[in-house]
Amino acid sequence: MRLKGDAMKNLFTLLKLWGAVLALVLTAAAAHAQVVSPVLQPPGGVITVSTPVASASEVNPILIFAPVPAERDGSYRLYVAALYANQLYFLTLENLQKRVVPYTGGEPPVYQTANGAELYVDQPNGGFAAQTWYIGLGDLTSLSGLQLFAGFGRTGADMMARGQVAHVFTVP
Repeated sequence: MRLKGDAMKNLFTLLKLWGAVLALVLTAAAAHAQVVSPVLQPPGGVITVSTPVASASEVNPILIFAPVPAERDGSYRLYVAALYANQLYFLTLENLQKRVVPYTGGEPPVYQTANGAELYVDQPNGGFAAQTWYIGLGDLTSLSGLQLFAGFGRTGADMMARGQVAHVFTVP
């Protein structure tokens, strides 16, 4: 598939934004890790990988999306994206059927939508209750270099503007 004109421009813009946001998230995470000990409760406005990927032969992360407390009302769009061979793809889940969709510009395809109040709830004892998202992709060993990302926001632009994106795994 060849992209022309505005579609190519949109793709490169989104790829640059993903890279910038990823660098921001990783820098913030590294700074946070140096200042405080590990915590049980993820900070608001981020994605926590509660079950990380251990091997490219079993890419099955479990994610928690945590909006900031003041913004947990209303719906959010959850996004799962992969960058592979210079093409950005999004994973969708409709009627429990996963589908991989090449990104061709505009609003990114949505993995699922969720109510912000159900995504993450602080508990009186200092813990939390969170809705978890199993992203079962299985064996991706044949896709060396594939980078997997997850994000959430009211829209794709909102997600990018707030930096609510996380790098989940890169296939070696």
